[in-house]
Amino acid sequence: HPPFEAKGIPTISDLYVLPEHRGEGIASLLLDQAEAAAQVRAQAVGLGVGLYQDYGPAQQLYTRRGYVPDGTGITAHDSVAPPGHSVTVDDELLLWLIKKLPSEAYSSS
Repeated sequence: HPPFEAKGIPTISDLYVLPEHRGEGIASLLLDQAEAAAQVRAQAVGLGVGLYQDYGPAQQLYTRRGYVPDGTGITAHDSVAPPGHSVTVDDELLLWLIKKLPSEAYSSS
């Protein structure tokens, strides 16, 4: 996501848990590790989440963990989806979220 890249914000991508293991806390453990890794070099971490129903549990998880929209809107196949244009609702239609990380853990060195 270019806005994250421009600001040096690490991006979590392709977080996936096999259906038979969902609800076991695996996604939360993976996010804990990704956020901890990001904390040593950044003040925030970002990710894109799909917009259709299959992504509902992920949307809820990210919200519970403090992720909020980054304000850049949605993208479709890596391009901003401008007002008035049609887009295909698929795995590439994403809302970009960001989470501020605790500042005491950040080290710019």
